[in-house]
Amino acid sequence: MTPNKKYKSINRSGLLIVIVSPESKRQFTIEFKPGYGRNAEGYYYTNDPVVQEAIENDKRFNKSFKIDKINNLSIHEYNAKTKSSKQGEVVPPTVVFVEKMFKNVNAAKDFFRADPYKVPVSKLATKALIVAKGKTLGFETKFENDLI
Repeated sequence: MTPNKKYKSINRSGLLIVIVSPESKRQFTIEFKPGYGRNAEGYYYTNDPVVQEAIENDKRFNKSFKIDKINNLSIHEYNAKTKSSKQGEVVPPTVVFVEKMFKNVNAAKDFFRADPYKVPVSKLATKALIVAKGKTLGFETKFENDLI
């Protein structure tokens, strides 16, 4: 079943656009009708998958207009609901770091500057930067002189 999507014009009280479907080459005229009061941005609702695809493939998507709600849920709520209903519970991935012991800071710099990492010297200026870069590369960086 195709979800009902609510599109919202960005910083405009109303918007009239003409879009072309990339697959069927059909032309659609979409009118974002303005709301009332403080939130007077224009809105457009549809559950037609061809129109949704045409809107989301338009070059103005996320610039002049964006998805506001899907099935009356915010995008984050909708994504969380569909993930949990598909997979049961959402489990965060486990990150495993390889412990790498260095004699000193200079040895760690030499290791990360060599192949295959080729980290620039500027990214390894301090011990904290070396440890942080090691984490991004999958290492738990330790130094022998810290163990004393």
